Amino acid sequence: MPRLIDQIRGAPALDIPNVVRQYAEWRKYGARLLAYLMSDDLFIASIDGVATDYFSKVKRDKWDLGNPEHFPTLLPPRPVMWFEYVFPRSIVNENGRVELTDPRYQGRAGTLVIRAPRKDVVGEGIPEGTAWIVVMDSFFQ
Repeated sequence: MPRLIDQIRGAPALDIPNVVRQYAEWRKYGARLLAYLMSDDLFIASIDGVATDYFSKVKRDKWDLGNPEHFPTLLPPRPVMWFEYVFPRSIVNENGRVELTDPRYQGRAGTLVIRAPRKDVVGEGIPEGTAWIVVMDSFFQ
C-alpha cells in the first residue's frame, strides 16, 4: 500500500474537508499545510507497529491530556513531523473488541504535527504560562 504522504505530495492541492464552509480561509490554510507536507525537511515516520499494538492491546477509552501518567509529555521532539499508519482491522477498548471489516475502514491515516514556542504564536485566549503550542492536523485515505 503506498504511503499517504506520497499520495498527498502528488496532488496539486489539499482537498477541502466536507465540514469546511469558509473556502477562502481553507485555501490559505491548506496552502500553508501543503508547504509543510512538501518540505524536504519534513520528518516522516511510519508507526504501523505502534498503532497496531495500541489499537489491539490498550483498553482505555478515556484519556486525560493533563494526567502525566497518561501522557508524560506531548511535546514533539522536532518542529514539524508526519506520522502515518494503516487503519487497524480491529480495536480493543473497555467495551470489548470492535471489528473494522467495512471497506470504508481500510486505508491509512496520517497526522501532521507542528510545534512552536508560545512567543512565536499570535493568538487569543492562550493560557498564561503556556510554553509551547502544538498543532495537529489529521488526514485520512
